[in-house]
Amino acid sequence: MTQTPSGLGERIGQSILDQLPSWDVPSDLTAVADLLGVAGIREREMFEDGRVIREEGRPVIELAPREGRSGRARQRFTLAHELAHVALASPSNDTQMKRTRSLSPEAEEILCDRIAAAVLMPRQWVVDRCNRPLNLSRLTLWASRAEISVSTMAVRLAEVQGITCYLLRFRMGKVGWVLESRSGMPRELVGRTVLGTCLERELAALRHGDHWREGHIRIDGEPLAITAHVGMRKGFCLLLVTQAHRITEAALAESGCKCGRHHGP
Repeated sequence: MTQTPSGLGERIGQSILDQLPSWDVPSDLTAVADLLGVAGIREREMFEDGRVIREEGRPVIELAPREGRSGRARQRFTLAHELAHVALASPSNDTQMKRTRSLSPEAEEILCDRIAAAVLMPRQWVVDRCNRPLNLSRLTLWASRAEISVSTMAVRLAEVQGITCYLLRFRMGKVGWVLESRSGMPRELVGRTVLGTCLERELAALRHGDHWREGHIRIDGEPLAITAHVGMRKGFCLLLVTQAHRITEAALAESGCKCGRHHGP
């Protein structure tokens, strides 16, 4: 049976780490580049986040400049992604080349994202993190240790553990909270996302800090009941959703839209 990009990406990412003399988190991407025979890594102003070119027969990785903590985390994932492209194209990895030769360009990009995640956040390291209840503070700490973004950490947790780990960022607009970004949500839940009326009203009254809340959001108009750890920040809020299930309009009406306090797991 042909492996999915996710399973194959996991195997390739771990095989790269296993070839290093030693590894720990945060992963040493310079050591990975040396292992793969990359001639150089440099920044260059360009439209894309990163690319691989060849100079004198050897791969060179070019990265768009990024500033700040979030920018460096984004650049780090981009570097891992481009290293994955190098690994797939390496003549020494003939078996991997045969397995991936038939992939479409889109599928190869997905595979390289999987490899990058496996290199930056090794599966066993992620599993070891999950013996504690999930909240925003821990998610942020783990992301900091791996030197990646909180959203990338959320996606990896959901992928490895099969748990509910959606990260939604809302900003305060002129007419209320507006979704700015989302991570870790399964494809079937991707759509126009808004806060339920009760939850939106309650968040507007919360002060700066982290709070557990229950309520609902709407995705393309359909209600989804959630339990979330809410981080209130100046001008925006983060919702780390740890439980979610579909709910009917009748059940929602019967509940009275009880968006209230919840003490977490």
